[in-house]
Amino acid sequence: MKSYWLLLMTILSGLLPWQQAQALPVTSVQVEVVDSNGGTSRVLLDKMGASLEVVAQQLFLDREVAMLQQEDRAYVDLLTEVGDRVLTGYYVQTADIDFGEQTRVRFQVRPWDGVVGAPEIDMQFSGIEGHLAQVLEERLPGLRNNIAAIIQGASLEAVDWADGVLRRVVREAVAKELPEFKVAVDLCREQERVLVQVIIYPVGEIVRNVDYELSSQAVPNILLLDLKYKYQEECNRLRGLPLDYIRHHKQELVQQLQEKLLAEPVVRRYHLQPQINLVPQGDLQVDINLTSEEYRIWLEGYADVGREEYNLSGKAHVGRYIEPGAEVFCEAELLLNPTDWNYYLGYTQQYRKSQISYLYGMPHNNNVYRVQYLPNEAWSCRLEYHSRDKRNEYGLRYRIHEFLSAETVYADHELYLRLIGNL
Repeated sequence: MKSYWLLLMTILSGLLPWQQAQALPVTSVQVEVVDSNGGTSRVLLDKMGASLEVVAQQLFLDREVAMLQQEDRAYVDLLTEVGDRVLTGYYVQTADIDFGEQTRVRFQVRPWDGVVGAPEIDMQFSGIEGHLAQVLEERLPGLRNNIAAIIQGASLEAVDWADGVLRRVVREAVAKELPEFKVAVDLCREQERVLVQVIIYPVGEIVRNVDYELSSQAVPNILLLDLKYKYQEECNRLRGLPLDYIRHHKQELVQQLQEKLLAEPVVRRYHLQPQINLVPQGDLQVDINLTSEEYRIWLEGYADVGREEYNLSGKAHVGRYIEPGAEVFCEAELLLNPTDWNYYLGYTQQYRKSQISYLYGMPHNNNVYRVQYLPNEAWSCRLEYHSRDKRNEYGLRYRIHEFLSAETVYADHELYLRLIGNL
């Protein structure tokens, strides 16, 4: 008798864990949707699964596994009916449920009739010109392919709700790669033709005007006129960009301009080096200065207002750098009213923003000592001493633009205004 009860207790104790397992509640529900045709993208299938998962969680969470297993067939039929109603454009072929603490539901679906072929994708950048729009699109590598992959193979009847999935994917891609822009996405269907229109537009303060200047102190600016007009158009293409984009990609934009300039024939011919400064504040300011480490050539014409003699003149300067900051040069000066010629051989040493020069003038054996201070590109001041007539000359000069400057000059007890044409 004791052995009988011992055997019974052993059997019951073995069944107890199984009974406890059957009484455990469902703690999680996972839903997977599979297209039997194999054409629908995983992104859309996951969206379907997420919609059905909400229903399945309401049905199964916190309910006992054993009780659910007893109604297995009824729940399969119920979920099949729900799937047919929720998944517009698809039939539910089968629904399988694996009940447990972690319950898994698997739907196999099929498109109603036709499916999306290769969609047409129209991507535009609002207010941005062609070449720059292409550069911006290159910052979204694979976006066109991703859009096509999401839509292609889906049921034609599912286009309406697939629109929301597509918007989310495209907005996330634009927010990551082009945070200075927003995007509008529209999905249209005409029978079997599907068009995806993507319009990317700037937000915040944008570039409306470009304050542009190209100049050189290495060669006469008249040689750079064609280049100046060409890059005026190039810089104007930056209009429409957000100022934040300019700030974030400043070095890259400078590098692109620099590479284009270095490929220009006139820049290669004179061995010029572009120095580019972008200032994205209010209107965009673009300053391009073409420098040389080899030589310095310039032509200037002078008209002195308020001076009696020599009130018209011109000067040509040809210099060669023998080391950084050290230049040897020759100058030819033509004076009118009355007419006279002067020729100079000279040497200039630069110390930061200051220049000290010595010039020997012919044919009058004139020694000229000059000190100049250039605090910035617009302003300069100079002091000259001429040994021939023991004359001091003082000048304060302002550069209006690359072809015109004005200087206030005091010499020989005269104060006059000098207008300078910078060729």
